[in-house]
Amino acid sequence: MRYRYGAPGHAPGTSETQAKIATWVHRALYGALIAMVITGGMTWNGVVDLGYVHWLLNIVLFALITAHAAAAMFNQFVRKDGTLARMIPALKK
Repeated sequence: MRYRYGAPGHAPGTSETQAKIATWVHRALYGALIAMVITGGMTWNGVVDLGYVHWLLNIVLFALITAHAAAAMFNQFVRKDGTLARMIPALKK
């Protein structure tokens, strides 16, 4: 989706601090996903046992997903800035 449609911009009225936090949370999400694949693959194939690291990344990833979803819901329903419409191309008017 991101390759095809590009990254959505920050919501109008988003402070510089909030924009920086959002950018870093997105980067952390991608980093955790990539690290999960690498640690899982290395453990599965017997290269090195990174099962504990993989498990810790699972917790980090869950926390990041929860924070991301909470921020999206806050922006959509409290700030009413159309966040979901910017994230989901089918909802664009």
